[in-house]
Amino acid sequence: MTGYNYNRPAATALKLITRFGAPCVLRRPQSDGPSDPWSSGGTGPTYHAFTATQDTRKVKDANGTFIGVTETVLMLAAGGVIPRKSDYVLFNAQLADVDDDTPMLQIDRVDTEQPGDTPLYYEVILRD
Repeated sequence: MTGYNYNRPAATALKLITRFGAPCVLRRPQSDGPSDPWSSGGTGPTYHAFTATQDTRKVKDANGTFIGVTETVLMLAAGGVIPRKSDYVLFNAQLADVDDDTPMLQIDRVDTEQPGDTPLYYEVILRD
């Protein structure tokens, strides 16, 4: 039995997110060397542009009762930058609009929709 080819669903996810999404910027903190700009070694944070859709979800407890918490969720297509929990995101912004002092939201959780070996999209839950 041959496995299902998930390249078409991945292409569909990319097409829909590109069509209905908005530009976003991801800031990846420095990971190599000291963060002190006067020290040698290390680089500053890196910035990545991508397109994503934004949604909000109301969180429920185990009994199904709303607990008054709302999550902001971004969906971005697989194939570009892979988001990590240590990254920061700004929705509806261009790369040229962002600098080191721009306030961003930290990623709380990243869920990958990945049937088989092909990632289709990433669901990024932001911490307010």
